[in-house]
Amino acid sequence: MELTLEQALQRGVEAHKAGKIQEADGFYTAILKADPKHPDANHNMGVLAVGVGKVHESLPFFITALETNSSIAQYWLSYIDALIRLNKMADAQAVFDRAKSNGAKGDGFDLIKKRIKASLVETKKTVNNHGNILDTLKLDQACNIAKRKVKDGLTEEAKKIYQDILKKFPKNKKALHGIKNLASKSLANKPKTEEPPTVQLQGLVNLCTPGLYQQAKDQILHLLKKYPKSINLYNILGAANKGLGNLDEAMAAYTKALSIKPDLADVHNNIGNVLKDQGKIDKAIEAYKKALSIKPNLAESYNNIGNALQYQGRLDDAVEAFDKAISMKPDFADAHNNMANALQDLGKLEESIEAYTKAISIKPDYAEAYNNMGVVLKEQGKLEEAIEAYKRALALKPNYDNAILNASTVRIQISDTKLITEELEKILENHSLDLIEMPKFKIQQAVRAFLICDQELVRKHLNIYKSYPPSSIAKLQPEDQVFCSAYNQFLQKLIVAPLVTKPNFADNRAVFHLGESHCLSYAHRLIKINGTGYTIRPRITFGGKAFHFSTEKENAFKAITKANFHNLPDASIVFLSFGEIDCRPDEGFISAATKHKKPIKDLVSDTVKGYVDWFIEQNSNKHHSLFFFNVPAPVYNKKYLAEVNETVMSTIKLFNCLLNKTLKDYDAKIIDVYKLTVGHDGFSNSLFHIDDVHLSSDAINEIEQQIGTFL
Repeated sequence: MELTLEQALQRGVEAHKAGKIQEADGFYTAILKADPKHPDANHNMGVLAVGVGKVHESLPFFITALETNSSIAQYWLSYIDALIRLNKMADAQAVFDRAKSNGAKGDGFDLIKKRIKASLVETKKTVNNHGNILDTLKLDQACNIAKRKVKDGLTEEAKKIYQDILKKFPKNKKALHGIKNLASKSLANKPKTEEPPTVQLQGLVNLCTPGLYQQAKDQILHLLKKYPKSINLYNILGAANKGLGNLDEAMAAYTKALSIKPDLADVHNNIGNVLKDQGKIDKAIEAYKKALSIKPNLAESYNNIGNALQYQGRLDDAVEAFDKAISMKPDFADAHNNMANALQDLGKLEESIEAYTKAISIKPDYAEAYNNMGVVLKEQGKLEEAIEAYKRALALKPNYDNAILNASTVRIQISDTKLITEELEKILENHSLDLIEMPKFKIQQAVRAFLICDQELVRKHLNIYKSYPPSSIAKLQPEDQVFCSAYNQFLQKLIVAPLVTKPNFADNRAVFHLGESHCLSYAHRLIKINGTGYTIRPRITFGGKAFHFSTEKENAFKAITKANFHNLPDASIVFLSFGEIDCRPDEGFISAATKHKKPIKDLVSDTVKGYVDWFIEQNSNKHHSLFFFNVPAPVYNKKYLAEVNETVMSTIKLFNCLLNKTLKDYDAKIIDVYKLTVGHDGFSNSLFHIDDVHLSSDAINEIEQQIGTFL
C-alpha cells in the first residue's frame, strides 16, 4: 500500500527518533521528491544533516522550510543553531532579527539569543584571535571547545586549537589524540563512491527549486572537483544551467552525464527539455522517446511528449500522451494540468475544467492550475468564477505574472461593474512584481488610463512601453505582439488632442459607447444631442466581433459586454461598435468562408441577425436608446493583393447592407460611418481615418447630425 506524504513523514520521524538515520533519510527523501517544498520534510532533513555532522549541507533545507512556512518557530531555531555551529555569527544574528520581526518568541529564542552573544564573545577570544588560544583560556576550556568544534563539523577550527595546545604542551594526550582522530576522519571522508551523500544532493535540488540556480551551480562546480564522475552532479548542473537560460551549457552537462552512463532515462528526458526550449521540437520528442525506451513507465517523458505535441498543434496526440502519463502516475498533477490545457485548445471546455479540478485536488497549492482554470471559466462566460480562480492563484502566489495579467484584463473591461471588488483591486495594486518584462501589461494599463480619462498616465505607460528592448516584445505570442503594436499606435494618436478637460461623468449626461477598440475613437469627447451636451464614455470588450454575439453558447465577449450593458442606468443612450474585426481578411468572414466552405453571404447574414437579436433581447428590460454603428469604408492595404482588398471592401458593403436591413425590421437606429468615409473607389476617402481601421473624433459632428434625424 502506497503511503501518503503525511504517513511517510510520520514514519520518517519515528525512524529519526529511534536513531535509524538511513531509514529516516529514505522517508524524507521520498517526500521531497514528491513535494520539494514540503516544510516539515525539509526541516527534518536539515536536522538529520546536522546530526551526522553535515551542518553546512543542512542550510538549504532550513531555508526552504522557512520560505514555505515562516510561522513555525522551530524552523527558525534550527536554522539559527546551524549558523552558530558554523560560526556564521553575523548571519545567525541577522536571521534571529528576522525571526523576531516575524513575531517569533518563547524560551527557545531567549536561549538562542544568549548562545549568539556567548559565541560572539568566544569567537573574539579564540579562533579569530591571531595569538594562541591558551593566551586567553585554560587548557581544559580549550580542549572542550576543540571537541565541540569537531562535533559541529568545524574540523579546521578544531585542528587549529589542538595545534595551539601542542605548541605549549607538546605531549598533551588530549590534543595528540584529537589530531590523530582528525587525520583518521580525513582519510575516512575521502569518497569511496563517485557520488556525494544524499543529503548534499538534496540540498542542491532544494536550491534549484526556489530558483537559486547560480548558487546551486557554484556549489556543484566545487563538488565536481571531489566527485568528477558524479552522474547526479552533472544532471543537477544541467538543470541549474537550464534555469539560468544557459541552454548550451545545460546540454554539455547532460551529455557529460551520459558519457559516464549512457542508459540514464532521466537525463535523456532532461535533454529533451533543453531541445524543446531551443525550438528543436522533433529532436526533443526523439529524446523523450529514447528515455522511454530505457524506462517505459517514465510518466514525465509522456507528459513532456504531450507538451511538445501541443506546441506543434497536434492536440489529439497530445491528449493521448498526457493520458498515458496519468495512467502510469494517477497523482501527476502537472499532467492533469497540461491535459486540461490541451482540452481547452480543442474547445472541450467542460472536460478541461474537470482536469484542472483534478490537478488542484492532488496539489491544493497549484497556483498555475487555478490561473488556467480562470482562463477557461472566462472563456465560458463565467466571469465571477474566473475572478475567484485568479484570486485563488494570487493568494497562493502573489507575484504570479500570468494571473496578474489575466485578472487585470478582466478588470479593465468591467471595472465599473459590481464584479470588480475592492479585494481584487487591492490584490492587483499591492503585488511587488517587477513588470519590466511584461509589455502587454503596460499597454493594458495605458488602455485603462485612457478609459478613465487620464491622458498623462496614458503617456507615462506608453513611454515605458517604448523603452522596452525589442527582445521583450519578441518574447510575446504573435497575437499579443499585434495587440501591443496596434493599441500603442492608436492610443498615441488619440492623445494628441486634449481630452475633455473636466469630463461630466454623471450618468444622465453620458452617452455610453460599447465596442471593441472602436469605442475609444470618440471617448471623453463632447457630443450634442438635441442641444444638450453629453460626454461619451467607453466600455471596451477586447477583440469583440459581431460573430461572438450571434452564437448560441455563452462566451467571454457576451459576458463582458452583458455586464457593462446591464450596469448602465435604464434608458441610457448607447452606441454599439462591433463588426469591423469580422470583415478583416485574416480573422473574420473571409477566412471562415474558406475554412468552412460556406458562402460569405450566408455567414454574414447569420452573424448580423444573431448580433442584433442578442442586443435587442438584452435591452428588453433596460429600455436603452441603441445606436448601431456600421463598419467604415476600408483603407486600401498595400500588404495585400488587389483581389484581397476588393474582397474586404465587398464584405464590408455586404455587412453594412444586411445590418441596415435587419435594424429596419426592428425599427432600430444605425449610425452610418460608412457613408462618411467611403470614396469614389469604394475605399476610405481619408477624411476621418486616424489609422488603417479607426476613425478620429472629427467624425462626431457628422454623427450628431445623423442622431438628430432620429430624435
